[in-house]
Parts: sequence; C-alpha cells; structure tokens
Amino acid sequence: MTNVLLVEDDERISEPLKRVLRAEAFDVVHVAAGRPALASVANAVPDLVLLDLTLPDIDGLDVCRKLRADHPDLPVIMLTARAEEMDVIVGLNAGADDYVAKPFRLAELVACIRARLRIGQHHAENLVPAPPRRLAEADGGRLELTAQHPATLTLSLLAVRR
Repeated sequence: MTNVLLVEDDERISEPLKRVLRAEAFDVVHVAAGRPALASVANAVPDLVLLDLTLPDIDGLDVCRKLRADHPDLPVIMLTARAEEMDVIVGLNAGADDYVAKPFRLAELVACIRARLRIGQHHAENLVPAPPRRLAEADGGRLELTAQHPATLTLSLLAVRR
C-alpha cells in the first residue's frame, strides 16, 4: 500500500481528503503542523508528502526545504491557498515537485498523486547500479584501474621502495 503523509492544519480540508485517499487505497498519516511532519518522516519515510504551506509552527516552505535536503527523492506536492505565480515559483524552488492551489478538485488531486508516484517509480526502475570504481591518483593525474591493476600497482610500488 502506498503511504502518504498529509500535512494540513485545516480539518475542513484534511478530513475529506483522508477519506478520499483511503478510499483510493492510500495509507494516510495525518499531522497538522511542520514539526510533527518532520518527526514522522524521520521515523518512517512515506512514499509521498502532501504539504500545506500555512502551518501553525513552521512555514511549509521550510518544511519542504528540510524534506528535500534529507530525502531528495521524496515526492512533495504542496497544497495551498497561495496561488499567485510568484508563490508557485517559490514553492517549486523550495523543492516541491508539484503545486496544487486550494480549492482543488479531489479527483484531480488523486490523479496528480498517482502521476507523481509513477514518475518516481519509473525513475527508480531505470536506475542501473554501477560497478565499484578503483582509482589511482598521482601528480594531479587520475587513472581508472581494472581488476588486474591493483596487484600490478602494489608490486610496482614495492619495487620502487626497494
């Protein structure tokens, strides 16, 4: 089940949103302030965060910046009444992946959440682990070593020291 952290202090928004998200098979954790949101993520990283900007303790932009610094791949969608162009730009520059202005249509928000999760899943599926690299540096130069090089390099260094 997909875990969503909802950070919203207005119960008129959070209660119906929780019901809809749960009906759409999301597991929802709800907090009403920034500090509990950061503590919740520190305890268990969700799959996505829905973040209000106007919170009673910490500005949502600061919460977003902290989340982005600690969890760069965590999708964050801002939900806010601040809908001016500059507000959107500031929110996205603070690290939000998407910005949804209130009032919003619930079905549209759910579609936005699913799209954001697909992007993250697609990105993760396309990661290919790289083999470990072995590097040697000397006199400002760098040489990438093959599996045989370390033994050869060790023997060469031993010969030079004699």
